[in-house]
Amino acid sequence: MKFPLKKYVKALEEIFLNKEATEASSFLSSLDKVSGVFEDRVICDFFLNPKVSFSDKEKLLKNLSEGIAFSFLSALIKNKDLKLLKSIIKKFKASSYAKEGKVEAECEYAKEIGELKKEEIKNIIKKKTNKDPVVNFISNPKLIGGAKLRVSSELLEVNFRNDLDLLAEAFNTY
Repeated sequence: MKFPLKKYVKALEEIFLNKEATEASSFLSSLDKVSGVFEDRVICDFFLNPKVSFSDKEKLLKNLSEGIAFSFLSALIKNKDLKLLKSIIKKFKASSYAKEGKVEAECEYAKEIGELKKEEIKNIIKKKTNKDPVVNFISNPKLIGGAKLRVSSELLEVNFRNDLDLLAEAFNTY
C-alpha cells in the first residue's frame, strides 16, 4: 500500500471541493459500477498481476471508465492500492453526503414493501436525522420476517411483530 485510505479520500474531497454535487455523484456512480467489475476474480487478478504491464492494465481500464474516474483508478492500480477501492468509495460517499446534507441508509426487508412504506421509512429517517435520506432498499428472502435498517453506522432490527411505529420509536434514540 503506497498511500493510506485517508489520503485518497482527502484527495477526492479536494478534487470535488468546488464542483457541483452532481459531479461527485456521477463520479461515485462510475466508481460503484467499476468496483462491481473488480469483484470478478479473473479481472481483479489481471489488475493485481505484477507480470501484466501498467499500459495493458490502462488499456482495459479505458473500457471501464473515463475522466476523473479513469485517472483515479489508474493511480490506485499504479500504487497497488486497488484493494482499497470499496473502502474509498464508502468513505468518500459518506463525506459527499454530509456536505450535501444527506445521510445514507439501507433497508433490508423480508418481503416486498410498497412505495408508500418506502416513503414512510424515508420520512422517519429524515425526521430523526434532519437530513435527506438516500435509501437503498434490498429484498432479502433469507430474513424470516421484519426488516433491518442501517442509518450511517446504526443498525435497527424490527421483527415481524413490530411495525413502522416501533421503528419510529427506536429512532428516537438515534
